[in-house]
Amino acid sequence: MKMSGREAAHYFRQRGYMTEVCPAVVGAFAPDLRLVHVTSGESLYVEVEAPARGGKALQERLQVKWELMAAAQGFVALCAANPRQCQQRLQSARQVTARVLAADLLTLAQKPDMLWSPDGNMHLAQGVAKYVREG
Repeated sequence: MKMSGREAAHYFRQRGYMTEVCPAVVGAFAPDLRLVHVTSGESLYVEVEAPARGGKALQERLQVKWELMAAAQGFVALCAANPRQCQQRLQSARQVTARVLAADLLTLAQKPDMLWSPDGNMHLAQGVAKYVREG
């Protein structure tokens, strides 16, 4: 499945988030999406990861992304193309921090009641505040 920040934004909007693609932020951190939940006001940044090959170079690039995101918001939030890639990126991000939220476009497209996966399994759509507070 080919993916983009705009496509990911579409699925997040369906789940009650306002979206901003490529939001302006201060510093080296460059997220692909900013989400704001319409009822709770929760705000978070998401890295949208297209399928890529690259071995060690890719791992190093991802590690820098995860470090910058964790420093900016206290956790990593990512969206991958499919469940397999989601698991790979989840494992990669957990090398930087244990606090990782993950989603994948294939599951989002097929299951409208699913969203974040802090443990690698998709969960019912819900805000992130409890997860972020409790870590």
